[in-house]
Amino acid sequence: MAEMIDTANDRHPYRTAPEAVLPKLPPVSRAALAAILLVGFGVQALFVVSCWPSLPSDLGIDAYFSGRAGIAIGCVTAIGCGITLAFATWQYWTMSPETRPRGLEVLGATLPLGVVGVIVSYIAYMWTLPPTTFVMGRRLRSGKRLLSPAGAVGARWAETGERDIARLDAPDALREELADEWRRAARNEHAAIAAFGQVALELIAVGAPPELVADAHAAALDEVRHTRTCFSIARALDGRDEEPAAFPEARHAVARTTSRTDALVRLAREAVIDGALNEGVAGRVLARLAPRCASPELGAHLRAMAADESRHAAHSWRVIEFCLREGGAPVHRALAETLRALPPVMTGDAPAAASDGAWEAWGVQGQRLETEAWAAARAAAVRKLSSLLCDARPSRAAA
Repeated sequence: MAEMIDTANDRHPYRTAPEAVLPKLPPVSRAALAAILLVGFGVQALFVVSCWPSLPSDLGIDAYFSGRAGIAIGCVTAIGCGITLAFATWQYWTMSPETRPRGLEVLGATLPLGVVGVIVSYIAYMWTLPPTTFVMGRRLRSGKRLLSPAGAVGARWAETGERDIARLDAPDALREELADEWRRAARNEHAAIAAFGQVALELIAVGAPPELVADAHAAALDEVRHTRTCFSIARALDGRDEEPAAFPEARHAVARTTSRTDALVRLAREAVIDGALNEGVAGRVLARLAPRCASPELGAHLRAMAADESRHAAHSWRVIEFCLREGGAPVHRALAETLRALPPVMTGDAPAAASDGAWEAWGVQGQRLETEAWAAARAAAVRKLSSLLCDARPSRAAA
């Protein structure tokens, strides 16, 4: 019995000692926490690198974020990366060296997180681009959202006396749709009054010369006249009175910038988009619609509005030149980015029923006319802006 094997204690004299067992690697979920350390750096690096060409020298936030949504995305991205970076660092360094994730485990955890990081960074980067909604005429924006008032019953904003428009001949089946389209145009023109008011305030804030400020106020008065004309045309079609409702949202569109450089960048970009392009397109469309109108009176109103829109576009080019002189390299970079972002084709916001040009006799453009006007305005804007950027190219030292 003395020679019996002590099975309880596994002490057989000829049994070799058991091999050392390596500790198991932690589960993938824990490896993912450590992998966030790399992803956090990657997201922030991609965001900064992609935004860098359009950043002003002082990195003011309003210069590359458009509106509250853009600021929210950027803040959430930055705060989220910071928190996960700190937490992942703490998790990683509190592990023992043997249990830290490694090799393919880290790669497997990093890959999906890297994809998420790229998507979040891309969304944030899209908010750094200038607004890409190209429409007819000057528009009021809050970030990238277009603002306009609702309609209300009333005739205060329609023309009276000699400027009132007589009843227009149109097919009965189209009268209501045509009038609705002119009322929509009237509400957009009303919003443009506030947009030019904002331009004037921004010009004053950056120390623009009096001519630019005076022309911005004159343009706002033009938009008052356009609003009244459009409401009068709508009434001449269906006999119904309408006016813009209270428009408190106009206060939310006021730009808040952190520096003069940021304000110059914003002014220059909006002058290209809403002035040189949108108002340039409107001027061309209205000028070509005027001789096609069935009513000579309507054609005369469209010619007057076309001249105003062309004058507004010319004012925007003077604003661009001023911003380039005053803002230097940051404005130059921002305008170069805007030039690269211009879409080759414009999709208008006119109703589908007008796309074939059947409404042009009543002053509503078809798709072909709008596309041709956009192509001409874009080509002219690209030539002029390219020339301005070439003449104002900053030196490397200044950049």
